[in-house]
Amino acid sequence: LASTVGALNWRWPFFIIAALGFLFAFLYLFTQEPVRGQVEPELTSLFAAGKQYEPRIQRQHLRLLLQQRSNQLLLLQSFFMALAYGSTIWIPRWAIARVQAEGFDLETATIVGNLFVTLFGLGYLFSIPAGHLG
Repeated sequence: LASTVGALNWRWPFFIIAALGFLFAFLYLFTQEPVRGQVEPELTSLFAAGKQYEPRIQRQHLRLLLQQRSNQLLLLQSFFMALAYGSTIWIPRWAIARVQAEGFDLETATIVGNLFVTLFGLGYLFSIPAGHLG
């Protein structure tokens, strides 16, 4: 945002982010949090009886949760996702420096860096639905 809109005026990215912040703060005022377990089909009889779902994950449950293979794979995946997401910070800057080293001006180099950010963002966005395809 700063490298595209900020090229016109350095204040615009701040105004845009502030406006979005105010919009989401306003929408938050009218958002209701669903009752815990309300959407679970197994608990419909519990809610029909006028009761509430109270169980919570506690410390003694952690060992059992960490022994399950699916949870181990999710933790491993989140580690690599953090690496990939973190690379969106330094790879665009590396690309900008490489393009500038080739003799291009900062504006062209910034466009190349933005392309990296866009590609990583699209990959991150579509990785979840694409994971369900295969």
